Amino acid sequence: MKICKTILFFAVLAFVCGVFGSNRDLGQTLPFKVNPENKAPAFGAVYTYGEDPDGSNYIFTYASDVDSSVANTLYRWNFYLRSTDSFLLDWSAGRTTDLAVIQVQVGTGGPVDSGIVNKLLVGQKNIAGTGELYFVLADNSNRPVFNVSISDLCTKYPKNFSDLTRNSACGQINP
Repeated sequence: MKICKTILFFAVLAFVCGVFGSNRDLGQTLPFKVNPENKAPAFGAVYTYGEDPDGSNYIFTYASDVDSSVANTLYRWNFYLRSTDSFLLDWSAGRTTDLAVIQVQVGTGGPVDSGIVNKLLVGQKNIAGTGELYFVLADNSNRPVFNVSISDLCTKYPKNFSDLTRNSACGQINP
């Protein structure tokens, strides 16, 4: 009986650690600019995948609302998946962007990996409601400084995501 209780305890502990254990510091949330006329957020994602003739691509654009003193600072960028507690790309000194207007691409015109675009698409759906996919900006030591929860943006602003393969809303994709 003691062995069963011990096994049950460790099984529950493993589950709790898996669900709540991903407390990686991703830096502070990066605010976005808002169009003053229609209050629309200034960001978007455009993507193709699967058998699309253009190949698999994911382009993320984001106009941040930061002080001009840091807007032109270059940061390394990456995508982070909470469920696997991992970054999707290797950190690279050559893959940088400033904060003023971020535009990054993964796929044919950027870092290429056949499964990365699909991981981005599945992650942005935010199925578990936990903010699964993040865009992360880091300093030269790869220490996260800013983050953007793409999953939360997909939930709140699905029309800012353009699925060019199936012409569907953000949460409706099926790569």
